Amino acid sequence: MSLTIPLHSEAPHYFFQTELDGASYGFEVLWNEIAGGWILSLYTADDVPILTGLRIVLDLPLTVRYADTRLPPGVLIAQDTSGGRVEAARNDLGTRVQLLYFTAAERAAL
Repeated sequence: MSLTIPLHSEAPHYFFQTELDGASYGFEVLWNEIAGGWILSLYTADDVPILTGLRIVLDLPLTVRYADTRLPPGVLIAQDTSGGRVEAARNDLGTRVQLLYFTAAERAAL
């Protein structure tokens, strides 16, 4: 069963930490007004950048094309819970659009 990453749209820029597959990761989330989209950056538990500037795009495994061993071993995927396949606007993140994490075990089973 996937884990829902606790994102929200109340602030246009925020940082939080959460545990994935037994390790703590920092998440920085930023609304980019010019691009009209949400941007995600991932950090180690010690706030060292792993990946920065990833646009949150629906139904695309966000980190699988990167080969950094510090990345979470599972898969992060944004999904439109309404089924409409509409990218997240300024007020949609954490409500209509959810960021899901599929663990390393779930990834291996795919």
